[in-house]
Amino acid sequence: RGAGSVLRRLSGPSADRSDYWEEGVRPFATGASAALQRKVYAVACANLCAAVVLGGLLGPLQLYLRRGAGGAAALTVVNFVYGGILANGLAWLLLPAARRVRLFRDNWAARGRNRRRRRLAEQVLAAEAPLPFVPPHGERIARGMRAARRLWAR
Repeated sequence: RGAGSVLRRLSGPSADRSDYWEEGVRPFATGASAALQRKVYAVACANLCAAVVLGGLLGPLQLYLRRGAGGAAALTVVNFVYGGILANGLAWLLLPAARRVRLFRDNWAARGRNRRRRRLAEQVLAAEAPLPFVPPHGERIARGMRAARRLWAR
């Protein structure tokens, strides 16, 4: 806080951002532009589609390995590797989606807390509004706030 903030405080009550703590919202990605994020999602979708197509192409190989004599071990390896490729393709889409949902929920809650803080700051700074404090310590705080209001009014 600089000299301008001190002068604003001496000039009278106002509920600007310096009168209450405002939580910042967190962006999804700080260093990447929206265009770059869309390109990454496009590559992730192409990766998943390629994994699904690969699964379709592996069908005849799996049938061949089932009929062969020593194909049980090879079939297990093929299925295991394909499962890993498919899980990787899904993870590239599902993990960012889950993070985006969690960030949306957290940012929504932070915006609600900021609205409540702004409303309380306006109530505290307004001379006619009742103070939103409750006993046992609320009355002492309310007395102090009333005294501060009287000082501001002078």
